[in-house]
This record gives sequence, C-alpha cells and structure tokens, in this order.
Amino acid sequence: MIYECEYGSVNFLPENVKQKITPGQKVIIKLSGGCDSALVLYMLCNEIKNKNINVNIQPVCLRDIPNTHLASMSIIDEYRKMFPEVKILNLLYYPDEAFEMMTQKEKKQIGEEFYKIIQKQSNFIFTGVTATPSKEVMKKENFPYVLVDRSIYGKEVIKDFIFNNITNIYRYKPLINVHKKFVAEMYKKFNLMENIYPLTRSCTGGKKETNYWTKPCEKCWWCIEKKWAFATYDLDG
Repeated sequence: MIYECEYGSVNFLPENVKQKITPGQKVIIKLSGGCDSALVLYMLCNEIKNKNINVNIQPVCLRDIPNTHLASMSIIDEYRKMFPEVKILNLLYYPDEAFEMMTQKEKKQIGEEFYKIIQKQSNFIFTGVTATPSKEVMKKENFPYVLVDRSIYGKEVIKDFIFNNITNIYRYKPLINVHKKFVAEMYKKFNLMENIYPLTRSCTGGKKETNYWTKPCEKCWWCIEKKWAFATYDLDG
C-alpha cells in the first residue's frame, strides 16, 4: 500500500520486500514506544489484514528508558483491539534494569546482547527510523544540536531495505526517506491521534528533567522533533 501526503510517500512492503518473508514466519518490529515505530506497526497490521499475509509479529524493545516498554505494551494492546485478526506476540524487552543506572560501557554491551537475542527470533526486522529535519529547520526550531541526517532526503533516496550478509538479517526501514511531519500527517489521516498518539513516548530526558519519567523534559532532541511535527510534547496531546 502506498501512503502519501504533502511531505512525501511510502510504498509499504513492496513486492521485492514482501517476497523475502516466508509464509507463517515471525517478523520482528523494533517498537521503542515512540510514534514512528508505532506507525510502522500500524502499517504492518494494516498490510497483513488487507492482503491476508500469514505472519506473526514479534515486537521488541530495548529498555533504554525505564518506562519505554510500558508505552510499547500499551500500543500493542490498542492495536490488538484494532486488528483482532493479526497475531501480535507479547513484547520482548531487555534488560530488566533500566539504562539510567548503567555506564556507557554497560549500555553498549547491553545493546549488543539485545541484538543477539533478536537474531535468534527472526531474520526480518522492521524499524521506525525516519529522516531528520533539514539543518535549516533544526536551527530555526532550536533543536539542541544538529543531528547527522539519517537519510539523504531531498537529494537521493537512501535504501530502505538492506540485507546484512554477515548476520543474514533483512532490515526494513520504510520511513527512512520521510521525516516526522509525514508521520504526523499519517496519524491524522488514519485517526490515530486519539487512541495511539497519547500512548507514545519520545522523550529521552533523565530522571531530574522528567521528574522520574513522569513528564517530558521539553528540551531533548526528540522532544523538540515531536513538538515540531505534532505541535505537542509527550503526555500533553
């Protein structure tokens, strides 16, 4: 299915991607609790329903913020109601201890361990990575820093579907060539603003800035990006 608006278009699960998925296979989606990966899960469920694709969805979450897995669980519960015919397995998250209490070295080690866990689950991974806003937008909107562009949006389309011949894993990034304003338009178009958007969490602020993760910090890169695209931060939508 093609999703499009003034901010770009996404041909979700085209034939060359779909043919890499074996009927009955378990596919992974990296569900961070944010609105980008939540949209990819919606698109995947919608595709499975409309095209009667025989796959099971295994959501996974790297628990780098204490409550991010709870947001992911809430999103899963809502999609199960919306798509009862789609098999969404229980969230696999790691580690049990949140990253806030770990050193950078420990965080890197945990990330590597988690990737090994994912590899044992499936050889096909969906992610919700989007293009960054332009440098001009980041400066104008007072982003805390100019993030390296995750695509080469507006110049040449970066590959959204990559096979790693070392790990034998297919990684599909359907949103890599559209930025978060595209995501916001899809939420509005498919009526996800009331039931899914309030569940999403983008803030990466620490415990002091967020009062122990009970509110958005309104300062981190991800808070500013969400405000730019949706006109709200976490929790105030």
